[in-house]
Amino acid sequence: MSKSKLVFIDNKNYEWYATQNDEHPDFCLVSKEGGDIWVQVCLSDSEKAHSLQYLGGRADQAIPDETAKRIIERIIYKGYLKTYKDSDVGLIFFDGDLIEN
Repeated sequence: MSKSKLVFIDNKNYEWYATQNDEHPDFCLVSKEGGDIWVQVCLSDSEKAHSLQYLGGRADQAIPDETAKRIIERIIYKGYLKTYKDSDVGLIFFDGDLIEN
């Protein structure tokens, strides 16, 4: 597992990490209250370059920090902090938005 990182959004720290075993990285927002929130990340071309660095051992996360921040902002905006734990929905970050699978 990758070492987790923190991002500060709206006066709160959010813990996250991202790993990759195949084509698409998996993002995890660590949530102590309601269970972790998992998101499959479809990479843009610039994110693919970062992913290759991760796979080569030259980056500590499978996605850039800015991508993680965008994913967390979408999780917050779409209310998944409250609803994800009680659902069986799969989440995908695609083309800058969070969609359900």
